[in-house]
Parts: sequence; C-alpha cells; structure tokens
Amino acid sequence: ETKPNSSQVTSAGIRELDRFAERLLLYPEAVIKIEGYIASKNNSKENIKLSERRADIVKNYLINKGIPEIQFIVEGMGNQNPRGSNDTWEGRKMNRRVEIYVIEQ
Repeated sequence: ETKPNSSQVTSAGIRELDRFAERLLLYPEAVIKIEGYIASKNNSKENIKLSERRADIVKNYLINKGIPEIQFIVEGMGNQNPRGSNDTWEGRKMNRRVEIYVIEQ
C-alpha cells in the first residue's frame, strides 16, 4: 500500500517486502513483475509516471535487500484494473498499490 500522491511505502508494506525478499533470495532464477497503480480517473502522463515511481520504489527496496536487478520487470499501470471505486476514500486507498507477481522460477 502506498500513501496518496506519493511513492512512499507504508510501514506495513515494508514488513511485507522484507518477508518477500527473504523468500525471494531462495529463488535466484525467479523473474518478478512489479506493477504500480494510481487512484484516479485521470490517466495523465503525470499519473502514469507516479505509478511507475511506485513500482520503482519497490524494485529498489528489493535490490537493496540483495535481489539482483536483472530479476525484475517493472511497469506503471496508471489507473488500470481498479480494486475499488475512485469515488470513495476507501476505494482510492485500495487503488493506490503495487502488485508483485512471480512469473518464472
């Protein structure tokens, strides 16, 4: 989970990333896709860049935990695939996110 209009990871997100990095170190052949999302109806260039920054922050955090950069595919998804309504605070909170997928092992 990220904070509104930022690319900062919450403290709960950091704990999840730490656990993920520990497990990922056991799989050096894994390919990881990181997708960043925004909570907005406006998919402007600025918002796409924000979604990319969110994904990059997560990638860089995992690199600092010892995961090689070559293992990552990073993409800013903008406002695609909303989890909630952008008309409510709770919905926007659900839409501000980074998703991580293991696509190969």
